Amino acid sequence: MEGTSVQRLLVLGSLLCCTTNQARLTVIPSSSQVFKRDFVSLSCEEDDSSAGWTLRRNTTTGQRTQCGAGWGKPTGSSCNIGYILTRDSGVYWCESREGATSNSINLTVSGGPVILQSPVLPVMEGDDVTLLCKTETTPSILSATFYKDGSLMRPDPTGHMTIHHVTRSDEGLYKCNISSHGESPSSWITVTGEELHIDFNSYFIHILVCHLVVFCPYFISTLLMVSLCRHRPTGKDLPVSMVMTSPQVDQGCRMERTSVQRLLVLGSLLCCTTNQARLTVSPSSSQFFKRDFVSLSCEEDDSSAGWTLRRNTTKRQRTQCGADWGEAAGSSCNISYIVPLDSGVYWCESREGATSNSINLTVSGGPVILQSPVLPVMEGDDVTLLCKTETTPSILSATFYKDGSLIRTESTGHMTIHHVTRSDEGLYKCYIISHGESPSSWITVTEKPTTTAPPTSTPPPRNNAEATPPPPSSLHLVLRLVCHLVVFCPYFISTLLMVSLCRHRPTGKDLPVSMVTTSPHTDQRLVDEDDNVYDVTTEHHF
Repeated sequence: MEGTSVQRLLVLGSLLCCTTNQARLTVIPSSSQVFKRDFVSLSCEEDDSSAGWTLRRNTTTGQRTQCGAGWGKPTGSSCNIGYILTRDSGVYWCESREGATSNSINLTVSGGPVILQSPVLPVMEGDDVTLLCKTETTPSILSATFYKDGSLMRPDPTGHMTIHHVTRSDEGLYKCNISSHGESPSSWITVTGEELHIDFNSYFIHILVCHLVVFCPYFISTLLMVSLCRHRPTGKDLPVSMVMTSPQVDQGCRMERTSVQRLLVLGSLLCCTTNQARLTVSPSSSQFFKRDFVSLSCEEDDSSAGWTLRRNTTKRQRTQCGADWGEAAGSSCNISYIVPLDSGVYWCESREGATSNSINLTVSGGPVILQSPVLPVMEGDDVTLLCKTETTPSILSATFYKDGSLIRTESTGHMTIHHVTRSDEGLYKCYIISHGESPSSWITVTEKPTTTAPPTSTPPPRNNAEATPPPPSSLHLVLRLVCHLVVFCPYFISTLLMVSLCRHRPTGKDLPVSMVTTSPHTDQRLVDEDDNVYDVTTEHHF
């Protein structure tokens, strides 16, 4: 019974620690560009429906917004957009309740007459890729000219072009042009090779190692338990000297309990440890001038998790710091000469696939930027927006706008919003006369936590650079609590059962007389053993 209890416990611990929820985002139609007013369906192809996968996106109008919150119609783990608009252009991904994420997809919604239908997912080296240049109203069998990275490739009278056996050199920014109709937006085509296999194999290596770590000690523990508890000598089999030294067997049971205890603690640590990281950026702003220096850091609670910086831009998806951009320095990444092509979404990612918060950076090639919080702002805090130019002093009169509507003009070039609320969330920009307009940036406002911290002498942060991120969701904390309870409650029960089994098993001192004298030759054996008690005892201790 005890072996069965420990077995079930260890199997449960293995499942808890080794299960890694995975999902893959797909889109119909399978294209990175769609026309305005098209129907688009995005689906999370999941291996665990209980993980609660939902669609999220980053666009110019909002960051990390969920399907159904102002856009799309959720249907299980899918999201349908019945009438897509140009403002729906952005990065889409699946996210589980626990914070796991899928691959991301970059969608471009065109209000123009021409689009380029190209692969929305990465293409494997050696595959063939077909690009189709099409118009919204006329038949698509029109002559089209194709371009890569701004350079002419070739015209094609059928309107489509096939690249055979793609290689990494085919990766790039593609667009097309149909005479008398116009030019399509540009889309990046990603070609994957060895890197995909490394990620794929790493996932299965992690699963294999986790099972071995849990089940190898399980088998060893089971064998020891069977050996110690089933074959423990009783009064019929023990000579007098061994009955007297039976505490040594109890010591074996105690060793066995210690072994199981260590195993269960290990299983608990494996299943319940959740690595966390928080991405910060210096200078703390969502917009930068071209040629600025920018440093991004993963503030981590476990350096062994191997956190690295990744990003999605219009050029490439999920690229790692050091791979053609940035200079990696531990869990940080420095970009010494940032350019507009570096605009995009940045995040930290561990070797196990855990992700941090994401940050949207905009690099402007123009003369004006708006310095605004790059991280979400807590309700009740004050937020200062600064409109600045690259070359002249920033103390210039500036006009500020929210969602395209005038807020007010400030002679100092900066504006403070006091005690922000959810209604202050929106798209902000600024304008300086004789210099120009800044790009737009979204400001996110988060609710205050339900539990209040004890008062301290330190005042709350007055700007977003010092503000801490919102606390983990209550559901996440509940899941961690349940995980600990599931592991440790059976551990205590298992320990009590083992103590009972090993300590209360009958020994020679506890056996009734009838059991001790079951053999007619018992008395004779006892006399012989009494004559040789010292020899036996010496042999036993030896």
